[in-house]
Amino acid sequence: MVNVKNGKRGFGLIEILVGLSILSLSFFSLLLVGRNVSRLSASTTRSLQADFLLEEGLEALRSIRDRGWTANIANLSLSSTSYYLDFSTTSSRWTSTTTAGVIDETFWRTFVVSSVSRDASDDITLSGGTVDPNTKKFTVILAWKGVSATTTSSISTYLTNYFND
Repeated sequence: MVNVKNGKRGFGLIEILVGLSILSLSFFSLLLVGRNVSRLSASTTRSLQADFLLEEGLEALRSIRDRGWTANIANLSLSSTSYYLDFSTTSSRWTSTTTAGVIDETFWRTFVVSSVSRDASDDITLSGGTVDPNTKKFTVILAWKGVSATTTSSISTYLTNYFND
């Protein structure tokens, strides 16, 4: 004879199944949150690296300018050529090159040079004016492959023939 106490036969099994279902859903949710946090962290890290590499690019261009405007800056082609920055560990100097290089197997950094025009008040103007051979606009562009597409970021500055060389 089967002893059924108050008609609750098999109720413990249902409690175990409900409890396991809740634990499984909680664990799955935590895994999704962890994956998203990890992806966001990697994306933020890449963005910060990109910002630092862009700033480094501007500093490298200033370093190249400081070693001589005529020898290093004046002869760069305007707008049509993308240049790359190369650091020589033997001479501890930055140089511009047309040979592509990859940074940390992730980033591609280029820069382009544009002419600068000035108006009658000697202010930089976007249209018209007279071309100033002693001022150039430099745009550093950084690209890297993201999760679903290539991401680019850029920064621009004006450099002048500060030392008249």
